[in-house]
Amino acid sequence: MNSLQIGLIVVGVLVVTILGLWSWWQTRRTRAPEARLTQSAEVESPKHVEPIGDVVHQVRVEPEEFQVRVGDKVIDKFESYPPNKVAAVTAVATDASTPMSARQTSAPDDAAEIEDAVPPLPPAYVAPPAAARVAPIPVAQAEPITATASSVSMDELPFDQRLHVHAILERDDGLVIDVAPFLRLGAGNSVYTKLFRQSPWEVVDISQPTAAAHKICLAVPIASRAGSVTTSEFEAWRTQIAVEGARQNCLVDFQGFTGAQARSEELDQFLVAVDCVPVIYLLRKDGAPWSGTRLRGTLEANGFRLQTDGRFAYYEVGSEDVIFYAVDGYERAFTPEQLRTDSVTAFRLVMEVALLKNPLQRFDTYRQTLRALSKLLDADLKDSTGAAVGEPQFAEMREQVKTAAEALADAGITPGSAAALTLLG
Repeated sequence: MNSLQIGLIVVGVLVVTILGLWSWWQTRRTRAPEARLTQSAEVESPKHVEPIGDVVHQVRVEPEEFQVRVGDKVIDKFESYPPNKVAAVTAVATDASTPMSARQTSAPDDAAEIEDAVPPLPPAYVAPPAAARVAPIPVAQAEPITATASSVSMDELPFDQRLHVHAILERDDGLVIDVAPFLRLGAGNSVYTKLFRQSPWEVVDISQPTAAAHKICLAVPIASRAGSVTTSEFEAWRTQIAVEGARQNCLVDFQGFTGAQARSEELDQFLVAVDCVPVIYLLRKDGAPWSGTRLRGTLEANGFRLQTDGRFAYYEVGSEDVIFYAVDGYERAFTPEQLRTDSVTAFRLVMEVALLKNPLQRFDTYRQTLRALSKLLDADLKDSTGAAVGEPQFAEMREQVKTAAEALADAGITPGSAAALTLLG
């Protein structure tokens, strides 16, 4: 053997040795983490896992019952529970025709320990005796109130929780909910949806077709111009929602119902006291009627527009906001045909303070417009009793407007806001 052959043999043995050592090292590095995981698994005690089938988490139907499941308890009465104290609320409903009051029993033992998610309303004004809601309401003698803001933020709900009761519906299987059936549940519903789980709440226009959403919130005011909401009306609303929620296999979480009847009556008294609505009549000085064409021409030349509901709306210059309405003095709707053929003996101008932003400025516009119309139409300004309205009466009305607007603002209901429109619109 020559030196070249010996050199090749040595190099081959060296290469084989290096490859063997590298393979052994890779094998050892791979097995070391597995050995550590096996040792740690032997040290830790195994955890008990609840079978999925044993967890109650969906609305389901059971015969002849209307119940609410809170955790592992089943009760026969709806109550309001803060979301941080209830893991899941399951409404079980079938026979919606049976009155809820016939199925209710006593509240659970721990109900007294659970705080309501909705803070109380501020003390209400003392309602004036037998005051008509269509006339200016004297509230200057009422005691001032202090606003109490809600301290509970329930996923940034877009309404005042003091003034509403509400229900939140969702499915824990990730499927979407058909919104359309909930739009037909009772008058006064406000409907909000989340199109995706991380989406913000969006208000739904109930007059438009709506598809599906991952989460739905239904809210209804506890009082309005129609009066306070009764216990039976609350129960009927909850029954409708629970039944439809069960049909779509939704989790239903009701909030704000503890003490709702008392809060509703208190809010109704407050609304009666602050619902200031100045009303002025225009009557021709000589007692003769105006022709419909002349009246329409005068009104439209001074910022009014005839609406489809038969009222002339006065639009503020620049903002296109409606400040007040002119309606027939005998509660008849104005129509183009009627204005062409008939005469008008009297008409009245109505301003709703709670529905307007900057109500004092808008009242000044209202007063100036009425003065101008009285000169253009050679008319007298009268109140609902037939008494003449002059500067002293306008000054008194302005004070009433100021007092009512301040009372609403102090209660956290800004005039012209969504809350004010919901309650007094």
